[in-house]
Amino acid sequence: MSTATDIIDLLDDDPSLLTDAARRTLTITNRGDAYTEEELDQLVHAFGGALRERLAGTGTEVLDFMLQTAIPAIVARGERVSELARSSAVFGVLLSVAITERLEPDARGAAVTELASFFGEWERDIVEAAQGAA
Repeated sequence: MSTATDIIDLLDDDPSLLTDAARRTLTITNRGDAYTEEELDQLVHAFGGALRERLAGTGTEVLDFMLQTAIPAIVARGERVSELARSSAVFGVLLSVAITERLEPDARGAAVTELASFFGEWERDIVEAAQGAA
């Protein structure tokens, strides 16, 4: 089984990993009231889809949708690009740790590399999308 498959299986088995990381991000960044529960659930669900697409190598449909609609909508609400990047970085670290600590020890190194690659590209893409919408 591949590292990507291991991560996808883990996310499918425990979808709360995404939600928990998102809620902790809002707490850490002192933005607990930034999103309603419904908005947070939508963002987490979409992000999970984008991550699964990347890991499975099935395209970028969900990612493209987020970059073209969700990120500009967040910026339109008044979110600063720097805060969006900060929150995304915090979320990436929290989620990566939550995932890797649940994997078998021999799969953790490859998972860190896979997730770091994803989150590096994610950061670049959302910052570019946010700057374009600002």
